[in-house]
Amino acid sequence: MARILVIEDDALLRELATEILMGAGHEVVTAEDGSEGLAQLEGPDIVVMDLMIPGQDGYELLRMIRASASRRLPVIVVSGSATGEWSRRLGADRFIRKPFTAGELLKAVSDLVA
Repeated sequence: MARILVIEDDALLRELATEILMGAGHEVVTAEDGSEGLAQLEGPDIVVMDLMIPGQDGYELLRMIRASASRRLPVIVVSGSATGEWSRRLGADRFIRKPFTAGELLKAVSDLVA
């Protein structure tokens, strides 16, 4: 299974995503804000992130992930305010609108960690 970094400032949504992903056998590490997420980018196989996060802005964090030459890290944006089109233009591999279902999250992850 995959090691997944979940970057979400809402504690309930962070916990929900963690439970869903761990229930499917994935290893999950979490970050409450962009700065904390940035510090953990070396370890995960995939990132699940909100764009509206404190600290290192989610939009800027996504740009930084894409600018990294070390490896192509798959990113799933989960947002209630951003659009899928805008997220993909910034470099997201998938977009899920909040509120999301467990099935949507697990499908997006399985599509990207094949």
